[in-house]
Amino acid sequence: MWATRREWAKKVRLLKSPAREKLATVESKSASICNNQFTSISNIFNTEASVRSRALKEKLRGYWKLFIVFFRIGLFTFGGGFAMLPLIEKEVVDVHGWATREEIVDIFALAQSVPGAIAVNTAVFIGLRLYGLLGAIAALLGVVSPSIAIILIIAQLFSQFQSNLYVARAFSGVKAAVLGLIAAATLRAGRSAIVDRFGLLVAASALALSVSGVIPVVWVILLGGLSGILYHRRRGEEQ
Repeated sequence: MWATRREWAKKVRLLKSPAREKLATVESKSASICNNQFTSISNIFNTEASVRSRALKEKLRGYWKLFIVFFRIGLFTFGGGFAMLPLIEKEVVDVHGWATREEIVDIFALAQSVPGAIAVNTAVFIGLRLYGLLGAIAALLGVVSPSIAIILIIAQLFSQFQSNLYVARAFSGVKAAVLGLIAAATLRAGRSAIVDRFGLLVAASALALSVSGVIPVVWVILLGGLSGILYHRRRGEEQ
């Protein structure tokens, strides 16, 4: 009797074995599919995180580069905002290619037409154009940091510098060199800004008005812009 029961149990196990194997196979395939889906989703998230990380690193490098470039400009420039223009032009146009020669002239004109130092306004505009608000802040901090640090140091030693004969002689030469740098920047900018007789006439008129001091500088700029609009509108009507 026990032998018969054992045989029947064995037969039942044998009959159920294929079903169990099939079920195990299905479960294995389901587990494999789930693992593959989880791996795919994980890879997608990892890829997105990697892309975002690279983009963040690129932005941080860009901010740091802006800061260093304008820090160097502010550190090695004497004579005020206009004396920075040749160095800004060289770094922005020739070294880094952030703008063309024609674009940098437009940037200088825009920076001069709004309140504030032209070099500071130019740095803010370039930083904003390249990397947005944080780029503008990085360029601004870079260009003003050397001046702030140097002024704080000189303020502590002003009385000693004021009476030093060698310092006075050195600054007389520095001022002459700065004037030459400004003239060189003016000549380079003039090649792209003055392309016809109209441009030459506007430049000569602006020079005369600025030297005479008849009207404020901002009005000279506004009149130049208005004359350009009227001149080109008239030329368009004639054509």
